[in-house]
Amino acid sequence: MELTFDPHARKRAAVYANDDFVCVQSSAGYRSTVDDKIVAYLPPSVTEAEIGRAVLSALESYRVLSVSELDDLKALEECA
Repeated sequence: MELTFDPHARKRAAVYANDDFVCVQSSAGYRSTVDDKIVAYLPPSVTEAEIGRAVLSALESYRVLSVSELDDLKALEECA
């Protein structure tokens, strides 16, 4: 099954931070999403502009997945 790009689909990314680093991660999916890949590990002293660039990069790498691909990715996540 081939999916076409939906211009109304919401792209998703997440930013996680602790005292050691800031992590920016992209998501993948269609209607539901799963964490996909780490886009950047940044130092805790990172600027808002640098975080913004990393988030934009994560959004650019967002992937639309079919239901079976999404299930496969969720299964891999459970194994990790």
